[in-house]
Amino acid sequence: DAPTTYSARSKGAKAAYLLLKASGYRTDRWERPPADLPDPATTTLILAEPIGSPKHDDRVALQAFMARGGRVIATGVSGSLFLSGSAEPQLASVPVAMSAVAPSPITRAAPVIAITPQARWMSSAFAVPLYGDERGAVVVKSSFGRGEAIWWADATPLSNAGLRDPGNLEFF
Repeated sequence: DAPTTYSARSKGAKAAYLLLKASGYRTDRWERPPADLPDPATTTLILAEPIGSPKHDDRVALQAFMARGGRVIATGVSGSLFLSGSAEPQLASVPVAMSAVAPSPITRAAPVIAITPQARWMSSAFAVPLYGDERGAVVVKSSFGRGEAIWWADATPLSNAGLRDPGNLEFF
């Protein structure tokens, strides 16, 4: 199952999409190129385990979007490719509790999250680990100009089933 906002299945992300909408956020299912993204100062793009590798132009457009103040949340190994990073796949099939490893507004709201560690951040690009364990980071944050990128090992925290796990709603 893919974490699509159209799916009400356990790994889908329809509940997260509807929660954002009900909370007053403008929500759109973006199906156009990254170069067409709206005002970066008011936009967060979520790439929940995107299919395939990004084209060079898409990666450049995302970096320009973030440099102008946009925020990108990307999940999974495929999501790391959109951020010019690299994640090493891991064998994992169930969510586990991961503790915060660095203080930040994100980790203050959710000191522990439940996430399926299907990957570990391995990029040489600078990133601050936010959650992880002795095997490595499962959530990292990087600054890009006036914007930022946040990478998650898996889309568990925004999935229909994962939103109800302790810490995940606050994290999301």
